[in-house]
Amino acid sequence: LFLPLPTLSTLQLILILYYVVYQKLAADIKTDKTFQIIKASYKPLIDGSSLPMIQYKYSDDKAAEPKEVITAVFETDGKIMGIKPYKMMK
Repeated sequence: LFLPLPTLSTLQLILILYYVVYQKLAADIKTDKTFQIIKASYKPLIDGSSLPMIQYKYSDDKAAEPKEVITAVFETDGKIMGIKPYKMMK
């Protein structure tokens, strides 16, 4: 027998999604460490415009190519549009 699934509102689904994304970011970014800017540039968008972007590494990472990079893209008014942690694979 299959039980009917509860119906969720759009707001509930969005809140669940935000919670999952927040948990993933919280696990992937070490906020107890100090960050160092490694690159400040612009992120090109599909429509031809671009937004400010800053890439960070952990200050204690002395490798020529950082092992982990955190990219932050900002809206033109300075609000954070997105954050993406990235671990370099070898």
